[in-house]
Amino acid sequence: MRNKELNSRVTTALLIIYLLITFWIIVLKMNVPMTYKADAKIINLIPYQASTILNGSVSYAEILLNVLIFIPFGLYANPLFRSSSIFQKVGLFFFLSLLFELTQYFLGIGALDSTDILNNTFGGIIGLWIYRGIEKIIPDQLKAQKLVNLIGGAGTAILLAFVLYLKINHLWIFRM
Repeated sequence: MRNKELNSRVTTALLIIYLLITFWIIVLKMNVPMTYKADAKIINLIPYQASTILNGSVSYAEILLNVLIFIPFGLYANPLFRSSSIFQKVGLFFFLSLLFELTQYFLGIGALDSTDILNNTFGGIIGLWIYRGIEKIIPDQLKAQKLVNLIGGAGTAILLAFVLYLKINHLWIFRM
């Protein structure tokens, strides 16, 4: 029982760190000074319409990044909210993404975009599927959660290092 409790605390800590980093990336735009805020007060309710069009073409990178950034949330949500239904977990992904979008909109940092909400939610669902796949390979829930914590810890460290690298590089470019 002690191992299970410790494992859940590690997963909770990783989730909190992940959410803080994700908030910093999505809502605060990594505190990068924004010189172009033309889309900061736009509400896009039609998915995959204006938000993904850049220079006359669809930005697949933006779509992919919005999906990828929420996959860890699905990985962490499965063991932490085991008693919740899949619909409740998907609702959690949707509402967190909506909260991020609303926050950036009201702060005047970015647009409220239905495309981002859908892609983030889909990323969370993929995280749920990945966790379920891990549980099929490793039927012991505690061992499956330990593996996710190990992967999540390594992924969080890599993500943090990458974001800090981008932030440092961005600051260096502005000094030139």
